Amino acid sequence: MRDETKSREQLINEIQSLRHRLEHFKSLEANLRKEIAEREQAETALHASEDRYKGLLNSVTDYIYTVTLQNGRPVATSHGANCVAVTGYTWQEYESNPLLWYQMIHLDDRKKVLEYTVRIMAGEHLASLEHRLIHKDGSIRWVRNTPVLRRDDQDRVVAYDGLITEITDRKQLEERLATLHKVGQELTRLRDEQSILNRVVEAVVSIFDCEGAGCSLVNNPASQVHYYGHRNSQLLETAPATRLKVGNNGSSPTSHVSNGGTTSGNGRCVPFLPDWSGYPKLFVPMIIGDRVIGVLYAVSSRNYEFHENDRQLLQTLADQASTAIENAHLYQEVRQRAEAEHAAREQAEIIREATMALVSSVDLNKVLDSILTHLEQVVPYKSACIFLWDDDALHAVAGRGPKIQEQVVGRRYAIMDGFLYQAVDINGQPLFLINTLLGAGNGDYLSGRMVLPLRVQETIIGYLTLDNPQNLHYSQTQINVAETFANQAAIAIQHARLFKKLKASHEQLQSLSRRMVELQETERRQIARELHDEAGQALTGLMVGLRLLEREVDCPDAVMARVVDLERTTDGVLESLHRLAMNLRPATLEHLGLVSALRQYIKGFNAKYEPVTKFEVIGLDDHTRLPLALETNVYRIVQEALTNIVRHAQSTNVDIVLKRSDNQIRLIIEDNGVGFNAKTITKNGRLGLLGMHERAEMLGGTLSVESTIGVGTTILVEIPYDDSSADC
Repeated sequence: MRDETKSREQLINEIQSLRHRLEHFKSLEANLRKEIAEREQAETALHASEDRYKGLLNSVTDYIYTVTLQNGRPVATSHGANCVAVTGYTWQEYESNPLLWYQMIHLDDRKKVLEYTVRIMAGEHLASLEHRLIHKDGSIRWVRNTPVLRRDDQDRVVAYDGLITEITDRKQLEERLATLHKVGQELTRLRDEQSILNRVVEAVVSIFDCEGAGCSLVNNPASQVHYYGHRNSQLLETAPATRLKVGNNGSSPTSHVSNGGTTSGNGRCVPFLPDWSGYPKLFVPMIIGDRVIGVLYAVSSRNYEFHENDRQLLQTLADQASTAIENAHLYQEVRQRAEAEHAAREQAEIIREATMALVSSVDLNKVLDSILTHLEQVVPYKSACIFLWDDDALHAVAGRGPKIQEQVVGRRYAIMDGFLYQAVDINGQPLFLINTLLGAGNGDYLSGRMVLPLRVQETIIGYLTLDNPQNLHYSQTQINVAETFANQAAIAIQHARLFKKLKASHEQLQSLSRRMVELQETERRQIARELHDEAGQALTGLMVGLRLLEREVDCPDAVMARVVDLERTTDGVLESLHRLAMNLRPATLEHLGLVSALRQYIKGFNAKYEPVTKFEVIGLDDHTRLPLALETNVYRIVQEALTNIVRHAQSTNVDIVLKRSDNQIRLIIEDNGVGFNAKTITKNGRLGLLGMHERAEMLGGTLSVESTIGVGTTILVEIPYDDSSADC
């Protein structure tokens, strides 16, 4: 029992001992943590102190050196401790290398520094010398060296002290200002906006030694910003890759210094090339008067941030660029106005000469050729073609260009449902014609094409089509000039066509006159022949019979037989004379009217000739009388038509319809004969059609002929008729 009690007490003691040790360890851990924290604070304070020292050391741009002389020659040199802040080298490095001060001088400045040093050692009092040093890190630094001589009792120079002051920032500023002045002079000589922008962004990169630069101009009509960039001494594409709508009121970004952001002074985003994101940026406005015309900006390298003096320099350059751009715009406006006036005078003179040339001839072919010749002087073209309306189709009457003459001129282009349905293919390039429902004009959908209407008053008589030789859009000025020329050309064409028509009418009139004389002579010969051959012979026989009758007066039977024979001869003469009179002017037409006369004539025609002729009357009866001239000419048209059918048509059936409708008399004559080329026959004036046309036109009407070879021919006569004028 005692042993158990003793073991329990030992166990409790051991546990308490362990607790004491644990508390001791916790105390040691807390002290250790406190000591570690105190050391960390001390190290932080030490680092901060070192940083402050380095900062102060770097902020000091001066240091003093001393050169000791003996017999006018340097024997010892000492450098102040702050030399490392200016040159990067410690005073120990200067002592270990006595020539280091000379080696660090820029190669271009060594000669003048040596000459300056020799004069100082000779005892001359000189002003400060500015020159460049090569820093230990390789950068170029500008310093100002200000020496002060020390002399002994004999006034000999025994040493001189020098103050080295870094002036890199000031010299860089001077260089920037000098560059700005030079750039400003260059900009005043430039007259092209693109060249000005290129030079400005190049100058920004050069002056600020930055990563890149950009110039953004506001497009006033569209209130957009166009960007031009420059980077790494290479000009970027000048075509704007980004456009920005400038504010709700057309306002532009204002001056703002940004070291990593992309916002402008008014809070709007100013975009730039995306691979410049994250770089410090500087924006300044380009202003003319009170109007912002754009933004000039610079993009720095990642380790350099812009400052206020950078903003002032960039603003100066922006002001110079704005003035240069404004001057360039004014220059371009004046130049364009002068060029436009000069071009207008030249074009007016060309059009005047062309107009005189066009009106100098009335021959249509010569006029068309003159149009194409002078058109090339007015508006350059690769190919051109003149199309004139001919019935319901466009007829290509003249053209110039590759294969135009062979493939286009002379062809007719039909209209289907109001549309010109085809384009002319020339060497793989289409020469488009105009859609008549859309009207005439220069379509933007056809690059380098122009279609001009040939308009006379309010009537379009055709079209003039052009192809640009460079396949580029014609300018508005060229379109206007071409339209003016096209108007003159249309008038010249119309005059030539009218003259041609007048000439054709004159020739037709002469032909008709000759034909009338021929017909009169033919009729006279026919009448004379019939009178001689039939009536003359019959009268001669009658005369012989009468003489025989005198001899047979004593023989009653012979007299009676002779009288009967003489009566038969007299009846023959009367019938012949009646038939001759009917051919000259039928009595039925004179007394009974057109319908009865035609029925009688067609009845006699069917009895004498082979074609079966049917006659139908609509809106008229046998007793209806029409004006005498109308009846006579319609009768002669039917007579001539049937005569032509007998001579040439070889038909078996003829249908004739005479119809009176609203204020109009219509005559239709249709046969199933061999047919013919209606246009050729009409133009040549053959088969009596010329006389038929003239008779219809004399009545104020029209005569049209449609004929298909192997099918037949249809003649349609339409004559205006007013019931009140009928001769009843």
